[in-house]
Amino acid sequence: MNRATLEQSPEDEDLFDPSKPQVRRSMALLAIGALLGLAIAGYGLFTAKDTRSRSVPPEDLALVNNRPILRSDFTTQVQTEFATPFAESLPEQRAKVLKDMVAEELQVQRGLEIDLPGFDPDVRNALVAGVQLEITADVMAQQPTDQELRAYYDAHKDRYVGEGVLRMRDLVARSGAAATPEQVMANAQQAVTALRAGTPAQAEPTEETSWQSIRKTSPHSPTGKTG
Repeated sequence: MNRATLEQSPEDEDLFDPSKPQVRRSMALLAIGALLGLAIAGYGLFTAKDTRSRSVPPEDLALVNNRPILRSDFTTQVQTEFATPFAESLPEQRAKVLKDMVAEELQVQRGLEIDLPGFDPDVRNALVAGVQLEITADVMAQQPTDQELRAYYDAHKDRYVGEGVLRMRDLVARSGAAATPEQVMANAQQAVTALRAGTPAQAEPTEETSWQSIRKTSPHSPTGKTG
């Protein structure tokens, strides 16, 4: 019988000898290591915590290049555009709004991709106005305390200074024939005391004294009109 023998070359024998350097063995090990690294990286990418590869988050209606379209925005847009409650809107109406929102998001992304705010002043001004509106909304949502209002007023008093108006009221005591000078002075002093105390000075006419209230405008008033 004829027997066939398989003879190994010296290079094949050195391939499995770790004590001898071998280019083919090094390349094979390098390729195997690269494949294992890619496999581990892919597994970690698709199994990491909070990673979604084929799903849309529940608060989002759709993803446009990983940019979400929120359900709340979609609901508000449907109600605003068709002036009807969302539950009563038609499927055709909802489909139209969703299509418009996706198209708008694509246009916005394209504008940012080509750096449209960098050379279009209208777009740049719109972005600035939007940011300022957000800042103003945050400030308006905060209710200042009385101490903060007082501190702001004290620091900006010049903004609240206006031209003052001074009004005067003269009380004239007319003495009757039987009234003595002492009685007239006493009644006048009583009126002064009442005015300083914040109480209206009122007196009923008597035989001795009668009161006449005359309202005048101060000469220092810028209008000069009688109030």
